[in-house]
Amino acid sequence: MGSRMMHLAAAKLLCDRIPVRDAARFRLGSILTDAENGEYGKDTHFKRVTPDGEKYFDLRSFRGEYGREIASDDLYLGYYLHIVADAVYRYLVYEKYKWDPSVPGNVERLHNDYRLTNACLSGKYGLSYDIVVPDGIENERIVRRFPFTIDGFLEEMKSDFLPYKGGEPFFLTPAIADEYISLAVEVCGKEYAAFSRGRSPVFEYSWK
Repeated sequence: MGSRMMHLAAAKLLCDRIPVRDAARFRLGSILTDAENGEYGKDTHFKRVTPDGEKYFDLRSFRGEYGREIASDDLYLGYYLHIVADAVYRYLVYEKYKWDPSVPGNVERLHNDYRLTNACLSGKYGLSYDIVVPDGIENERIVRRFPFTIDGFLEEMKSDFLPYKGGEPFFLTPAIADEYISLAVEVCGKEYAAFSRGRSPVFEYSWK
């Protein structure tokens, strides 16, 4: 799935494309999905598997459970569009570029690529470490449901803004990261428009 810096970049661009009312809550929502403790990642992302073994993100279920919040609270809108963006990422990485996570060492190499691209993304998209956690976040429905480790996650995120020298990119180049961010913003914009009109485009099966 996309790195948190990619999600922040996409969130910043989306703030200029869709009517976000509270950019701080939207940015937090756009990365909150990944702030799980390593045990609940499939649940926080609403991952499911079809009868024939294909993985997808169950956007329909998320809309059904949190549709009212998506429409009224930018924290949940950011969270929802994070999942949409991850569906786009899976398509780009697995379908278009045929990256294979089953090859030993490939996952670790990809994570190193994330660290290598962070500085490029931070500079190009004007990102800064300005995530605000609102008082009472523990009372949010989504936070009561999942045991997020928000403080630790954000503390770890500080390193994303620091220079990193770890060799050359193995797979994820800055160009591919830019391609992903651009496509994610485009698709998330369309998904927001569909949701705003009360449509349910069964998006998840198109991107499984």
